[in-house]
Amino acid sequence: MDNPRNIKLVLEYDGTCFHGWQIQKEVRTVQGVLEASLSRLLGNSHKVVAASRTDAGAHARAQVANTYTQTTLPVQRILAGLNALLPGDVVVKEASEVPLDFNARRSARSRRYSYRVVVGPSALWRANAWMIRRPLALCVMEEACRAILGVRDFRAFSTSAEECESCLCAVVECEWKEWSEGYVFEI
Repeated sequence: MDNPRNIKLVLEYDGTCFHGWQIQKEVRTVQGVLEASLSRLLGNSHKVVAASRTDAGAHARAQVANTYTQTTLPVQRILAGLNALLPGDVVVKEASEVPLDFNARRSARSRRYSYRVVVGPSALWRANAWMIRRPLALCVMEEACRAILGVRDFRAFSTSAEECESCLCAVVECEWKEWSEGYVFEI
């Protein structure tokens, strides 16, 4: 690339109709629709790197990704153009130019995951939460959170131990919170 630029994108998406983040043959993925829209907007093939991959059906509020480009389009035009081309279940919330050595996956300092648990039936949350019949023993769940805090080996959650330098992660926050429909687990 003659004059490469590195563009950081902060995405929000509803994962209901996606087979996860990573491109897969013949199924709809977030990476697939994002790369197709980038290529259409900027006129050639563009690959994106994400801070982390999500599974089928998972949503994201602030998924960070980056792509390298030679376009001279201002970042705000890239943001507007992508949002005009992307399907309604993916939105670019922010776009900015970052140093060339920025990598969404390797430069990430932390990640936050939230899981909702609904007590009883719910038409509105049925696709976006785990449904249970009776309340949880919150004090027991909070005790389990304390046991998770600290540096832990997450090799069992990795698709390939070789894909990361270390499978050790520092869990700095882990908590259960009550909310109007049930509980939220954040880690």
